[in-house]
Amino acid sequence: MSNKMQSNTIACHKCRHYQVTWDAQLPYGCRAHGFKTRKNPALAVYEASGIECQLFESKEPPDLSPKH
Repeated sequence: MSNKMQSNTIACHKCRHYQVTWDAQLPYGCRAHGFKTRKNPALAVYEASGIECQLFESKEPPDLSPKH
């Protein structure tokens, strides 16, 4: 694993596509990529492709309040 992935690990639990499954063998999943895994889905994506997940979408709406 590269140092870049270690320092910029995507927090899947903050992504709208993240899911916790009922499958004890594969407890985590990604709806966008369509898979379940035993580890952080973003790490599985990185290990399979060599690039960080490109489908991350924050669960939280952007802060649209005016900045003074």
